[in-house]
Amino acid sequence: VWFHEFMQGVASTGMGPAQATWEALRAWQLEMRLHLDLWEKRAIMRMSVSMASIQAEKIRRDTKAKK
Repeated sequence: VWFHEFMQGVASTGMGPAQATWEALRAWQLEMRLHLDLWEKRAIMRMSVSMASIQAEKIRRDTKAKK
């Protein structure tokens, strides 16, 4: 649940899928008044990278299919 809630507030640079930053994660954690253990923070960051990779691959496939 935390991952999806956090990712809703992550901004994209406009150059691809949104990807979490440590700064954004810290700000979200403070705003939500949560204490996440280090392993939880690392897991959220890894899931963010995985999600961005999956989204980027889908965009590449969709773009290639339109040609």
